[in-house]
Amino acid sequence: MATTLSAEPLRNRLAAFDGNAVSYLSELQAQDPDPETLTERLIQVLGDADEMVQRGATWILFDQMKAGASISEADWRRIADRVIPIGDWQAALHLLQMLSFQSPPADTSKQFADFAAPYLEHKRPFLRAWSISALVTLASEDSELTETARKAVQIGLADPAASVRARARKVEVPA
Repeated sequence: MATTLSAEPLRNRLAAFDGNAVSYLSELQAQDPDPETLTERLIQVLGDADEMVQRGATWILFDQMKAGASISEADWRRIADRVIPIGDWQAALHLLQMLSFQSPPADTSKQFADFAAPYLEHKRPFLRAWSISALVTLASEDSELTETARKAVQIGLADPAASVRARARKVEVPA
């Protein structure tokens, strides 16, 4: 029988994640009978200092979105309030990729842009590429970010990694 874990036991289970075996996270997700409250609890632990908690929580949120779930505007606002302490590169990647599935509310665009922009210079090409996508997505919601998105695309077009250049060519900055 599935049981709902409160935030602290969920945090402890996420802290036990080894960083690789996503089957552990899939099982944890499947054991929870209420996806809506799971999302709520994952957001509560999102900014945890433990990078495995960050990675596990964002992986589950991203996995839910890939399966067709959406995030409420209120939950996007709660995520926006917790993204800056995210230090794990994989957790950051999950969050940046989540923005390709659903745009957050316009009033959070600046917070997400502040989160995404530093990844334009990250050593990992995937983070550079997805930060470009995120900034372009955010600019579609907030015209004040259009110039930031244009600069991100220009940086991407000059990137040494082909994957980053390809992502920069693929996105379209809103007019």
